[in-house]
Amino acid sequence: MVTAAGYTGGGVCGSGRRRRRPPAQRRGAPSHGTHRRRVAPLCRRTCARGGVGRRRRDATTRACVDLPRARGRCTTAACRIARHRGRHGGRRGSSARYAARAVNDDCLFCKIAAHHVPATIVRDDGDVLAIRDINPQAPTHILVLPREHVESAAHLTAEHERLWGRILTVAQEIARDEGIEAAGYRLVSNVGRAGGQTVAHLHVHLLGGRQMTWPPG
Repeated sequence: MVTAAGYTGGGVCGSGRRRRRPPAQRRGAPSHGTHRRRVAPLCRRTCARGGVGRRRRDATTRACVDLPRARGRCTTAACRIARHRGRHGGRRGSSARYAARAVNDDCLFCKIAAHHVPATIVRDDGDVLAIRDINPQAPTHILVLPREHVESAAHLTAEHERLWGRILTVAQEIARDEGIEAAGYRLVSNVGRAGGQTVAHLHVHLLGGRQMTWPPG
């Protein structure tokens, strides 16, 4: 309706409210062509919504393409890395590697290595653990063992060559630290029941501080 005072509204748009301009005419929008909605990076866009990755921008065509659902979780590489690091508490380091190694839930030494059973730890370098024997047979009696569960020396393979060498090196270093290297010491690893093995987890006894006899008995 038009009066002497000018436009007052009415008719179809009689509410007097201002009509919304099309997207291309809004302030800050490009004045030419069709307004294109900016696509956020996939991970930030989908994970912020708590959903799965549904679409992504193809690197070649720059077009959005569908992504497969993966059991309700985002399938992007960044999210897979984040989930992986969350499970392992950071980058995949020594603790993660040891967790993936062979262990035996019923093994006493595996429980000690996992800190589920208390023990007096002398050395722990990640590969090899050294603890004091709870029933010492000499002034110095230390057990040197691998974190990986190997039943006995009879179960060592070519893959354990470096590990076995590390066990002997650690035993040598501990003998030096304990002050028994100069006088001499004994290294012995029992194999099987007839050999006197009481825990089915490879370990080397380091004994010193007294005169050893032969045969051991």
